[in-house]
Amino acid sequence: MVNEYSPKRVVVLIDASRNSLEALNTAIDIACHWQTELLALFIEEEDLLRCAAYPWAREIGLSGAVRKIDRNSLEESMRHRAEEARRALNRCAGSRQIKWQLHVSRGRVIPETLQKISADDFLILGRVGYARTRGLRLGSTARAVTRQAPGPVMVWEQPVAGRQTQLRAALLIEADSTSHSGLETLRLAHAMLGEHETLATVVVEPENDSELIDKQLRPWLLDHYPRARLISTTDIDAEQIAGIVADDCIGKLILSRRSQLIHYEAAELLVDRLRIPLLVLP
Repeated sequence: MVNEYSPKRVVVLIDASRNSLEALNTAIDIACHWQTELLALFIEEEDLLRCAAYPWAREIGLSGAVRKIDRNSLEESMRHRAEEARRALNRCAGSRQIKWQLHVSRGRVIPETLQKISADDFLILGRVGYARTRGLRLGSTARAVTRQAPGPVMVWEQPVAGRQTQLRAALLIEADSTSHSGLETLRLAHAMLGEHETLATVVVEPENDSELIDKQLRPWLLDHYPRARLISTTDIDAEQIAGIVADDCIGKLILSRRSQLIHYEAAELLVDRLRIPLLVLP
């Protein structure tokens, strides 16, 4: 039974981009909340350095200008970004009196990240960051890590300011749950909500029986979130979820890694469009 949650470490993937530094500030707040260690990972992209070694390698800037990629300049830029990340950590985490460390390594971002984390860690990463130079929105790093990480992962997005004083979260209960697993997902989501967050909506995916809903989920919600809306769907659809998020003023979407939605291609477009934090539970 999940009554409370406390990670062994809060791990944040950073690259000195604006988005990843916002994720860093969130990771610091979460580490302070649980009084746990903060580990920041800065990974120098081996594939990018390998490409830069080719004489014909070029990059296209945001202005559309085409520039030659120079490996030495790229390595210097990576060192500079790592130092920027260290200064940001020292400035932000140092003042909060939490234990922290920055781990700098070189390799492929996804396997390096997965190798450094365990099921007891809570991983946080920005929506773009490492993918920003490739013109992606929800980065390929974020997509792969949320699906493969052993523990909880939050893909951070700065919430829209001024919506409400208390952030409202929506949870998707995975399809074909047993009474035990569906309730555990609900309890874990509850345990991981912040001080100023509440569970406003619970959506039960198809193929769950009425016993789970009526004898497990509904009584638990009445005890803990009596104002929460419980929705049972006959078909999981990204557009439907987007509508629920808009109607209920949702500021965070929570779902299990076993959820149907996380494996749908449409889910990536959904998360891009919503522009709210996504918390993926194991």
